[in-house]
Amino acid sequence: MDFAIFAGALLPIFYRAYSLDLLPALLDAHHLLSPRWWACILGLSLLYALHAFIWNFPVRFMHLCGRIPLRLLGAHPVGVFATCEILGKFWQFSVCAAYAGHAGMAAAAASLGAAPAWCWAVFGAYMLVGQGLNAAIYAAIGNDGVYYGFKLGRPVPWCDRFPFNVGLRHPQYVGVVLTILGALLLLTSAPVLETGLVHAGLAWATMYVLMAAMEQMNDNDASDDSKGKVRARGAPPSSPNTVIRPESKFSEDALSIVTWFYNLVGPTLRGRPACKPTMPGVIPTVIAELKHVMGPLHGASDWTFVDLGCGQGMMLQPMRDALVEGGQPLFRRVVGVELDPGTHKEAVRAHSDPAIEVVCDDMFPFVERACAHAKIYGGRAAFYIYEPLWMANLSEAEMDKLYGGLLDAISKHPEAVIVYCSADAYREMKTSLLVEKGFVLRRAVQVAQNGAFNKIRGVYNPLELWQVPSSAGGR
Repeated sequence: MDFAIFAGALLPIFYRAYSLDLLPALLDAHHLLSPRWWACILGLSLLYALHAFIWNFPVRFMHLCGRIPLRLLGAHPVGVFATCEILGKFWQFSVCAAYAGHAGMAAAAASLGAAPAWCWAVFGAYMLVGQGLNAAIYAAIGNDGVYYGFKLGRPVPWCDRFPFNVGLRHPQYVGVVLTILGALLLLTSAPVLETGLVHAGLAWATMYVLMAAMEQMNDNDASDDSKGKVRARGAPPSSPNTVIRPESKFSEDALSIVTWFYNLVGPTLRGRPACKPTMPGVIPTVIAELKHVMGPLHGASDWTFVDLGCGQGMMLQPMRDALVEGGQPLFRRVVGVELDPGTHKEAVRAHSDPAIEVVCDDMFPFVERACAHAKIYGGRAAFYIYEPLWMANLSEAEMDKLYGGLLDAISKHPEAVIVYCSADAYREMKTSLLVEKGFVLRRAVQVAQNGAFNKIRGVYNPLELWQVPSSAGGR
């Protein structure tokens, strides 16, 4: 739910930019080449570096609080942290003001004056909800809870009342992000975009998302010795070969946020359906699990990898580049199937390898045609499916009918593999349907298809590899 709110709260900003013909300016990344802009970002991030230090090294922070100058800020580490937070906010606003300068502040004032009533209404709603959540956090768990008291030697009882009973994992961070985005809505204008202030504000909001990911990665253990521990993930589907993949790195989590917004927000702004991307950090797991199921290759590979609902084709080149131990390609051919013509063209432009084919087609009749021959593409095939119907608004019965036909077609081909990754909260393709059609579960792992947002919620995506038995007798 946290992520849904973050993503939804961005929409008014993009709509405001669109109405002013400023979408290109909003999406322009030329500020990334400015040392001044990066100096501003560095200044804003210092407070969160302190958060990270305290979270990961609470004992060291407590020792430092007994010395000058931190000892002057409070009698207890929680009080020191709270004082540092207040000083840090003044510092952050000073950094923004220094970066904007007189011209930038004048542009911001003009933008506030020119903002229409609906922008002020949205800003008011964001402020009301955001600061309401902030106030509710302090009322519910107090300073000890807000400022990592459970890590700094203060008892913090478990709280299950508001705002922790509305489905939010990090209510305070949601509130702060809403407040920042509400202000950015009012500041969205050509002169302010030119200064880079709006982009800096978006980066500022992203820092809270990263903080939430960091806090989710470790157990609530007050000892530095807890470094390296992770929360246990839910058990994957039963399989004799079940394994659990390790947690992703923080750099991969940061990349996942960029990937998610690029594939969801970018296509929407261009008037095309949003893509639900496979995270770059998940692709090596898919390759490793496929190698287990496909087994050793004797000579050149006769396998084809088919990505059903490939979007912009993020998986295609990595699968083509995948090698077996002897240095041979894991797949002889890689095929992506995409229904939307505009997205299909993007995928085609992104791939020049002659062994990669991107087809514009409905995946269900495509599979029936591909499986109508004695062999799929002259050999064997692995079909990758990651909830391609997530925006189709189909009923359960309609999905069962579509996937039932797809499974019937594939089940005629011994050793064919279905790599199915489901959402973390629901399945398009039922386990019972796969079993009914004669598929056998070979491997099952858990992956972070939503990257950092999986860690924020503490819920992961099941990745399953189902195979048609090599002979009818095994079915």
